[in-house]
Amino acid sequence: MLGLSTFFGLAFLLSIGTWFRPAVGFAAVLCLYGLKQWGQDTSMFLVEHRTIANFVAAGLVAVGLVRQRMLASAGDRYGLSLPWVLCVVLYGYAFVTLAWTPDLKSALEQWTLQGPYILMIALLAPLLLRHDEDLLQVSHWMLLVGGAICVLALFFGHWGSRGLLFLGNVEDQEANPLAIASLAGTVTVIAVLSFPSASWSKRVLCIALAPIGLVTILRSGSRGQLIATAIAIVIGSLLAAPRKKLGPLLMLACILGGLVAVGSWAFSYMDVTGVDVDRWTGHRSEEDLQGRLSSATDLLQVAIGSPAALLFGLGNSSAIHYVGYYPHVAPAEVLAEEGLLGMAVYLGIIGTAALGIYRLKGQLEHNPDPRAHYACGLLAALLIFELVLTAKEGSLLSSTYVMAYAAAIGRLVRWDRTSAQSEAAREAVPALPFPNVVR
Repeated sequence: MLGLSTFFGLAFLLSIGTWFRPAVGFAAVLCLYGLKQWGQDTSMFLVEHRTIANFVAAGLVAVGLVRQRMLASAGDRYGLSLPWVLCVVLYGYAFVTLAWTPDLKSALEQWTLQGPYILMIALLAPLLLRHDEDLLQVSHWMLLVGGAICVLALFFGHWGSRGLLFLGNVEDQEANPLAIASLAGTVTVIAVLSFPSASWSKRVLCIALAPIGLVTILRSGSRGQLIATAIAIVIGSLLAAPRKKLGPLLMLACILGGLVAVGSWAFSYMDVTGVDVDRWTGHRSEEDLQGRLSSATDLLQVAIGSPAALLFGLGNSSAIHYVGYYPHVAPAEVLAEEGLLGMAVYLGIIGTAALGIYRLKGQLEHNPDPRAHYACGLLAALLIFELVLTAKEGSLLSSTYVMAYAAAIGRLVRWDRTSAQSEAAREAVPALPFPNVVR
């Protein structure tokens, strides 16, 4: 009953949050895979009905978009950002390349599997984010719900060698450990970046969740998520800290030192509990890296062999035909399968998102509000986190969170921050009790 009650309890919390704050629907999308795995690990009902979590997340995105319109004021704008448009173009072109992919049946299976996630995560969910306050709501709810999932999975989940086990599976089949590790990495990044500008009560929550997220990553044996988390925290903290202020950076150094100590203790503990620690050795990591690079190189060599293929691509999901599996390196896969045309659009998405971060930071040059700086640093950190992961486990069809964060950055850049601040300042000025007296 623990799994079923907590699953629907967390889903209900997200539903309430989305009704009053539509941006919370974006947090539901970020929690999707972790919530789904927790449910399948602890409830036979959720094992037999695996799509419930998908429908919950999709429903909350839809409710959030409707509520956003209902709560919008007359002056609100809902323009589409350039990264979002480029995402539509890239996925549209990838679908067109199915016309010449060598194994259409396998490719269509991949699109059937990933298509709903592309629509929900990459294209619809970013429309829930409009400004800094929306992103703050997402971070609050990720700490609440995402943190709860990590706690439940780490302390009450049934673990195999790396991932959570499907309840009732006689073969002890494991869920994808990278999914729960990615959720844990996201929670850790948010907890660390939230700490400097948070209230004292929220700081207590951050202090508890950051090491829990880190230990969850270690327990899943996900090396890429650990590296991506560290890189995202460092870069995000530098962007979130107002210029000429050393306090947040010193605080970051202390937090990172504490996480290193916790990670070292957790790793030594796992060493004596039978967890596979060989994955963390240099030799094993080098072998796995070479395997991924070899697969990506083989696929690129096929594409380079034909001028037409180099320009237009081999066709989406053709890696399954040529090398037997997707190559785990999304940029190389895009270049091979969508060609130079698709790669140009892919780089355009990343480039416009990076330019958006630069513009956001410029807008905050003279803004003393730490929450605005936090929103900029957090979005950059989450994008970097997912980008690093695409270099070791991603494909174009599964890079939905990269596209979502890039589109969200474009949305925040389009927000008229100056007008919003002026409006807030006007509302903060109290009205005169007897205005006619001063006429």
